Amino acid sequence: MDRVRARMPDVLKSLNASIQLHVALALAVFALGLTLTGLIVHQNEKRTEEAVILATQTQGRSIANLVQFQVAQDVQSVDRVAQRWASRQGGTPEFEWRADAQVYARNKSWMRALEWVDEDNIIRWAEPAAENEMVIELDLDGDPLRSEALTRARTFNIPTPSHIGDLLQGGRGFLIIAPISRDDHIQGFIVGVIDLTILMENILSKEAKEDFVYTLGESETSLVTLEHKPAHKGYLPAIHIVRVAGMNWQLTTQPSRDFVTDKTQARQIIIWAIGLVLTFAFIGLILSLNLLQRQSRRLAQTISSLARSEERYDLAVRGMSVGLWDWRIIKNTLELSARGKQILGLDPDFNFEEADAFFQRIHPHERAHCDSVIQAHFTADTPFDIDLRFRHQDGYYVWCRMTGMARCDDQGMPVRLVGSLLDVSTEVEALNAVRRSEERFRAVTETSMDALIVIDSQGLISDVNPATKTLFGYDPHEVLGQNVKMLTPEGIREHHDDYITNYLNTGKAKVIGIGRETRAQHKSGSTFPIDLTISEIFTHGERFFVGTVRDLTERKNAEKERETFIAQLENTITELERFTYAASHDLREPLRMISNFAQILYSQYKESFDPDALKYLKICVDSSHRMQALLDDLIVFSRLDDNSGSFVDLDPKAALQTVLENLSDPIAEKNACLDIQNLPETLATNPVRFIRLFQNLISNAIKYSKDAEPPQIAIWAEPEENGFLFHVRDNGIGMKQEYCEQIFQPFKRLHKLSRYPGTGMGLAICRKIITNLGGKIWVTSEEDEGSHFYIYWPQPNPVDLPKKEEGDAPG
Repeated sequence: MDRVRARMPDVLKSLNASIQLHVALALAVFALGLTLTGLIVHQNEKRTEEAVILATQTQGRSIANLVQFQVAQDVQSVDRVAQRWASRQGGTPEFEWRADAQVYARNKSWMRALEWVDEDNIIRWAEPAAENEMVIELDLDGDPLRSEALTRARTFNIPTPSHIGDLLQGGRGFLIIAPISRDDHIQGFIVGVIDLTILMENILSKEAKEDFVYTLGESETSLVTLEHKPAHKGYLPAIHIVRVAGMNWQLTTQPSRDFVTDKTQARQIIIWAIGLVLTFAFIGLILSLNLLQRQSRRLAQTISSLARSEERYDLAVRGMSVGLWDWRIIKNTLELSARGKQILGLDPDFNFEEADAFFQRIHPHERAHCDSVIQAHFTADTPFDIDLRFRHQDGYYVWCRMTGMARCDDQGMPVRLVGSLLDVSTEVEALNAVRRSEERFRAVTETSMDALIVIDSQGLISDVNPATKTLFGYDPHEVLGQNVKMLTPEGIREHHDDYITNYLNTGKAKVIGIGRETRAQHKSGSTFPIDLTISEIFTHGERFFVGTVRDLTERKNAEKERETFIAQLENTITELERFTYAASHDLREPLRMISNFAQILYSQYKESFDPDALKYLKICVDSSHRMQALLDDLIVFSRLDDNSGSFVDLDPKAALQTVLENLSDPIAEKNACLDIQNLPETLATNPVRFIRLFQNLISNAIKYSKDAEPPQIAIWAEPEENGFLFHVRDNGIGMKQEYCEQIFQPFKRLHKLSRYPGTGMGLAICRKIITNLGGKIWVTSEEDEGSHFYIYWPQPNPVDLPKKEEGDAPG
C-alpha cells in the first residue's frame, strides 16, 4: 500500500503528462484547425469579394452599353420623325404625324410622349393624346431643365437630350429635342419624353434587378435609382460613363445584400463548421477539401453566369437589325459584326485587313463628306450620325445610317472609334420617292400656265394655283370656299350644279375626263374662250374634281391669223413659182447672150483691144458663167421644196459608182483615193438626190484637199434607228469648229473665189435634200485635220447592214 502511495505521484505525473500531451495535441490540432480554417475563410472571402467586384463591374459595363445604345436609338427615332416633317414642305398633317408617332413609340413603353413643338416653343400636339393633356400649350422654353437643351438644339441644329429631372407625366427622365430644319431654318421641334425608370426596367432581366442596385444621373439632384433589393454598403459601386449625344451620365452599380450574402455567409458558416470538425478528426480536412471543391463549383457557376450574361448581350446585339463596327485607329484595324457583314453581302468569315478597305466601300461621291464628318467628330466629342451609300459585295450600293463615337487617350488623341451600321435603303428610297413626287407635283401646279381649280362634291372651290389669278383676275382668298360657277358666264352658270348632281346620282360622266371648249368669265365681267378638262380624284376618303382651264383667246386669234397667213403664203408661193420660171427661162437667155457675144468680142477683136480692155472683157465672160452657175444652183435649191421624188430600192454601191464616174476627171487630177465599205444592200430613196448629195460631198473633199497630199476619202454606213448613218471622212484642210454650222447656209463661203471656185450652194443643197427626207446632216472638223460628215438617211423599213469585223473601220 505504501508502495502504491509512493508510486502515485509518478502515475499522476505520467497521467498529467499524457493529458497534457493530448491536451497539447488537441490544442495544437485545434489551433492548427482554427488557423487553417481562418486561412481558408480569409481566402474564400477574398475570392468571393473579387468575384462580386468582377460581377459588379461586368454587369455595370453591360447595362451602361445597353442604356447608351437604347438612348442613341431613341435619339435617332425622334430625329427621323423630325426629318420626315422637314422633308414635307409646309409641314405634316396632324393625323399623319400621329400615325408616325404611334409607329415610333408603339413598342417603347418608356417613351411617355412624342410631342410637336412649334417655332414659338409651344407644345401643340402630343401622342398619346389622352395621357399628355397637361402638356398641351406648355412653353417648352419656360422650364430651365428643358431651356438649355432647346437652345443647344436650335444653335447647333442637332438632336439634343435635356438634363435628367422630374417629368410632367410623372417619374424621372429626360427629353430628346430634335429640330425640324429645312434650308438651315428651324421650323419647330419634335420632342421625345423618356422615362428612365421604365427604360431601365425594360432592358434589365429579373436576375439583374434583384442582384444589383443601379443609380443613373448627371448629378446628385438628377439621379434615377432602380433598387429591388437593398444595396450592400461594404462594396464600392462600379462607375461607368454613359455618353448620350454629347452628355455624360454616370451609372453606378452596387451588389445587393442578398447577392453578397448568397456568395459569402453560407460558405463561411460551412467552412467554420468544417474547420471545427478538422480539429477533432482528419475527416474534417477531407470535408474541408470537399467544401473547397463546392466553393470552386459555386465560383465557377458565378463566372459561368457572368459569361452567359455576356453571351446574352452578344446574342441581343446579333439579333438586332443594326451592325456594329470597331475601328482601332492606331493599329488601323476594323472589326465588323455579323449583321454588318450581312448588310454589305460579305461572308461571315470575312475580315478587313485594314480599316481603309472598309471606308473604301463608301460611294466615291460621299467619301470626302464622311471623312470631314469623322474629323469634325474628333474635335466635337459628340456622336455623329450620317447616311451614306456602301458598296455591296454584288456591286450595287446600299443606303446605310452610320453612327459612331470615339474614345480618346489621356492626351485627348482618338484611339478607337466604335459605331453602328443600319440598312435604311427602304426608308431612303421611300422618302426620296415621296419627295420627288411632291416636288414634281408642286412644280407642275405652281409653274403650270394653265389654271388648276380643285372643287369638292358640293361644287365649292378648295384650292387653286397661281395661274388662276392670271387667268380670272381673282386673288385666291376671293374664290376659296365659293361656288365654282362664279367663274362661268350667264347662260352656263344656272346649269353648272346640275352636272355634278347628275354625276353623283347616276355615275354617268358627261364631262369628266373629256376636254371641251366653252367660255369663262373674268373678274371684270368679260368672257373669253377656254379649253376645260375635268378629272376626278379621291384623297383621305373624300371626292374632289380638278378642272384644268386653258385660255384659248390667243389660239383663236392665232387661228384667224394663220388662215390669213396661209392665204398670203399661197400668194407668195405662186409669185415664187413665177420667179423660178423667170429665172430658169427669161434670166438665163440674156446671160447666154452676154456670155456668147463677150466670147465673140474676145476671139475676133482681141487684137484691137488694149490689155485692160481684154482683162475687163474676160471678167465679163467669167462673171456671166458664174452667174449662170448660181442661177442653176438656185433653181435646183428652190425645186427641192417639192416632194422628194419617186422612191425606189436603190443600190448605194452602184449609185456611188455613178458619182465616181461623174467625178473621174477631178479624181484623176488630184490622184484621190476613195475607200468605200459596209454600205447597205438597198436603200429606199430618190436616186437622183442620193447621187447629187454624195457627188457634192466628194467633190468638196477633192476641192478642199491639201496641196502636197493626195485626198484620202472614206465612206461607210452603219444601222441607225429607222435608217442608216452614212459617214464621209477626208484628210483635207478642215476648218474651225465654229464654222461647222455656217457652211450649210446658202452662198456661204469660207475662202476666196480665186483660191477655191464655186457658188457656195453645194452644202446648202445637201442639207435641203436630206432635211426634206426627214434626215439630218452635220460635220465635225479641225484645221489641217480634215472633216467628218455625218448623214442620217431615214428608212421606212430599215435593212440590216452586214456585220463589220473588228478593226474593219474605213481608214
